[in-house]
Amino acid sequence: MKRTTEMILSIIGMFLYFCITAIGGFYVWMTRSEEMMEKVREQMLHDQGLAASEIDEILQVAGPLSWMITIGGLLAIILGIVAMIMLKGNKNPKAAGITLLVVGAATILIAFPHGIFIGMFYLIAGILCLARKPRPSIDSGNA
Repeated sequence: MKRTTEMILSIIGMFLYFCITAIGGFYVWMTRSEEMMEKVREQMLHDQGLAASEIDEILQVAGPLSWMITIGGLLAIILGIVAMIMLKGNKNPKAAGITLLVVGAATILIAFPHGIFIGMFYLIAGILCLARKPRPSIDSGNA
């Protein structure tokens, strides 16, 4: 049985996880650069009208949050690749489906409501992996 639909959905999901990982990586880089942090502080002071203490609180949360986004995205990509390897040649579709379901559900629960769109691709691919059964082959000798 071909698993083209599951593969395409997994690839789309991996691309979206890559985009999120890139954004998280950019924020990690930004929070480590003191020059960039000063520019962000100035921008927020002038544009948003926030107090300096509020800006510092936001930026303190941004550092660990950006690491979480980056690491979570990388894990989702790696597990997606593992699931695709299990799907290739229809080797182990149940394990691939469970992997995709767990990653998709975790993304939706952890990053709710923003993770719904991204996690749905893995969820749908995982459901398809578990729901689609191979057609029984008809032996011409038994008929």
